[in-house]
Amino acid sequence: MTGHPEMRPSPEAYAQALLAPEQVRPVLAALIEQTLDGLEARGTAHAWRIEAPVQPIDPVEWLAAQEAPVKVYWADRAGRFRVAGVHAADRMACAHADETADIFRRIATRVASGHPNLRYFGGLRFSDQGQRDATWEPFGYASFVLPRFELLTHGDQSYLACNLFIDRDTSPETLLDETLAALDALSFSPAPWPASNIRILARGDAPDSSLWNEAVAHTLRRIRKNDAAKVVLARATRFSFDAPPHPLAFMARLTALPSRAYRFLYQPQPGVAFLGASPERLYSRHMRHIESEAVAGTRPRGATPETDGALGEALRASDKEQREHAFVAKAVHAALQSLCSAVHSDAAPTVLHLPNCQHLYRRFEGFLDTRDDEAILRALHPTPAVGGAPTDRACAIIAEVEPFDRGWYAGPVGYIGCDNAEFAVAIRSGLVENDTVTLFTGAGIVEGSDAHAEWDELENKMGAFRSALEDHAD
Repeated sequence: MTGHPEMRPSPEAYAQALLAPEQVRPVLAALIEQTLDGLEARGTAHAWRIEAPVQPIDPVEWLAAQEAPVKVYWADRAGRFRVAGVHAADRMACAHADETADIFRRIATRVASGHPNLRYFGGLRFSDQGQRDATWEPFGYASFVLPRFELLTHGDQSYLACNLFIDRDTSPETLLDETLAALDALSFSPAPWPASNIRILARGDAPDSSLWNEAVAHTLRRIRKNDAAKVVLARATRFSFDAPPHPLAFMARLTALPSRAYRFLYQPQPGVAFLGASPERLYSRHMRHIESEAVAGTRPRGATPETDGALGEALRASDKEQREHAFVAKAVHAALQSLCSAVHSDAAPTVLHLPNCQHLYRRFEGFLDTRDDEAILRALHPTPAVGGAPTDRACAIIAEVEPFDRGWYAGPVGYIGCDNAEFAVAIRSGLVENDTVTLFTGAGIVEGSDAHAEWDELENKMGAFRSALEDHAD
């Protein structure tokens, strides 16, 4: 019942072994006891993983039914690999950028010594510059968690997994007792969603439309002075409710939307969660093979195939949008060249169609000289798609003019495993805190940008999230 999903027989070959939800708990408990029986505390940190095949369960619904302070959710863009995790077998966090290298080193050591499906899920702030809001404190600069329990679906296969972590300070007997108690508390009965009768009381934009116009005008002046070539300005739109919205109900509605997007949720403690549906991959690594992409330049979708096609052609033909995309493509290519012995890319950008908008898109792949994910992230993030160009000067302007803390918005979110790692760019995202939801959107400012048009672009990009939010409050 252990091993990598892709190395197992087909579902038909072991269909009789699939466990019903009420059967999986005692089976997993026996495997946990067997693993920890007679084990002594270790001088070095070590992790184990135990998996049992289970009949299909929706991961978002299962996650919503659990009473756990820490929750994570990750789904790839195809929706074939989905993980819902609760509790923390191991957790790492830091407050500043210069501490991340140690976190990544420790994660790499732990996943290398254990099961091939061990993964740490988490993310990082957009930047260490600018103001910091106390709301983001539970997330730290970077935070990663190895969930105690995971419900994982990989194609047609589903598993309930338990991750165990032990070091010299861990008592195996105490760990066994705590793990079995947490396993016993897991729920496999669908929990009713909270009634969708909460109401949106107020909306506030930071900046508002007037201050946005001023920020764009200031940024264009800086661009004309050659302080930067492109700056991505963002807006935080905060909705207040008459009762706390349910983050997992919000995620369920985002998951139901037809979209080629990563879905993610990170809840470091009760009452606060960062979640999103991002169309943009930062990178995906399998062993030393890496894939990345450039996504920039935007047009809305058309109401008819004819208008949609015309908007796509206008996107391709726009000098402004092509320049905005070229900044990103050039930066991604240069970053991969610094990491890889060989890099290949699409010959020209194509149009990526999303439910509310369409973007210029170009794919890159290469063969890495390193498997150091911290070095990969440092080279790729932030791309000009979310920061600007040149990166340092654009980010300095962002820190000057944006009247809010981006936190994890537009930062990397994803997971790190032994042979695999994948990170999305946390755009199309929101922060749920008690009775508020803050949605984040951004627009690239280059020579020729119009403040009113860019504001409309922010509204359009927020459309799917806004719909999911309003559906939750109907």
